[in-house]
Amino acid sequence: MKKMIILMLVGVIGAFGTYHLLLSAPVFDVNDIKVNGRTISFASEIVTKWVPKMVTPKAKKMVKRQDVELLAEEFLLTEKTAFNPHLRYDDGDVSFWVEQCRKYGVDELDLRREFAARRMVLEAADEAGVVIDKKGDLSHAAGEIMADLIRARNSLEKKR
Repeated sequence: MKKMIILMLVGVIGAFGTYHLLLSAPVFDVNDIKVNGRTISFASEIVTKWVPKMVTPKAKKMVKRQDVELLAEEFLLTEKTAFNPHLRYDDGDVSFWVEQCRKYGVDELDLRREFAARRMVLEAADEAGVVIDKKGDLSHAAGEIMADLIRARNSLEKKR
């Protein structure tokens, strides 16, 4: 009888610990999306690589071109990818984001989220062998995972 009580107690403690771990672990799930009729899945390696870069200690207004350029480089958006080299950021893209920052008050946190989403789509597209036709399609695909990224970022920020 004593053994049975101990086993039950160990089971309850183990179940509680597992439940707590599941609730406290960062949520890093990103749903699959379709681009040009092909499915792009987001491997956990891609998500865990880029979501932490979305978190910053403080937000600042992104009004300087140099700031946008540095973030584009940090998220490797200025690099060519295997399947989508035509989507590499150039001066026009940097100018677009500088204008978004100025005109709409996009701050560093917003920009990090936008750039992380685009980078993750590009990496996942490379893994799936999917060509994304134009930058507007990349933007749309990034928008499809935005809610997942915000949830993941918020989960990570709560851990800090």
